[in-house]
Amino acid sequence: MCLQIDKSRHHDLLDVIWLEVLLAVIGQQFGKYTADICGVVVNIRNKGSKISIWTTDCNNDESNCKIGEILKQKLTNPDIDSKIQRPIFDVLRYEDHQEVQNKSSSSVKAKHIITASD
Repeated sequence: MCLQIDKSRHHDLLDVIWLEVLLAVIGQQFGKYTADICGVVVNIRNKGSKISIWTTDCNNDESNCKIGEILKQKLTNPDIDSKIQRPIFDVLRYEDHQEVQNKSSSSVKAKHIITASD
């Protein structure tokens, strides 16, 4: 599950989102799906940053979608830093790691998409 952070909002969002993701994973807030998480990573780039949750099986649609839904709940929680302009994100995308590694263009087709507005 990955979340792109536009470079124009990078300075006010990156630390807040990264903290929420880390606390959720460390605190096992993904319930029975926590065991399916094998890593979290942040990529900081000039064009925009990306925070990703890596899962053990890209074909476990139930788990991957549920992890995305729980992450969405965490990031749309009104208790997160009130100084941050909403919405915090537009889209959460689930991408197959192998497809990302082998991509020939700048984007990869997402297996699952979760929007903030749903």
